[in-house]
Amino acid sequence: TGAGTITLSATGGNLVVNDAVTSVTGKITLTSTDAAVSFSANGDVTASTGAEIEVNASTTVTMVDGTVINSGTGIIDVNAGGNVVLGELTNTNASTTAGVEAVNINSGGAVSEVTSATAVITTGAAGRTVITAVTGIGSGDAIETSTGSVILTNSTSGNINVDEVTGGGALDIILATNVT
Repeated sequence: TGAGTITLSATGGNLVVNDAVTSVTGKITLTSTDAAVSFSANGDVTASTGAEIEVNASTTVTMVDGTVINSGTGIIDVNAGGNVVLGELTNTNASTTAGVEAVNINSGGAVSEVTSATAVITTGAAGRTVITAVTGIGSGDAIETSTGSVILTNSTSGNINVDEVTGGGALDIILATNVT
């Protein structure tokens, strides 16, 4: 826990987050340059007053049911060379600007979710979520969102399956591309 920037990096192995990582105002970066980043149910990551949270793995990013990444008013970036398994990603960010959307997920494999929460991805009412995958987005179980708009790209195989759960809210699909 701190007020400044927090950077946790693993080289030559996995980065395992088993306890809370919290910053009041500083960017949080979690990186495994040679392997995976994984989170336990107690491995929540929080920027309490709002800052970017970035997760980078050369292989996979795996959250479990109960893991929450909350960037407050900041943005969330998740980047993996392989699959991304989501717990909860939440913020109040309303950005739709290319490159700094409220939530941006890039996967060299599939993007799936394991949470029992109502919404896997929550942003500000106008916030944009961008998900790019190679082998499916929510193929086995829909990615539940509460977000203003989405851009979804799946390039090789698998389905795109996203469900907007905001009561009475409409999901603005800016682009959905499934090249299979």
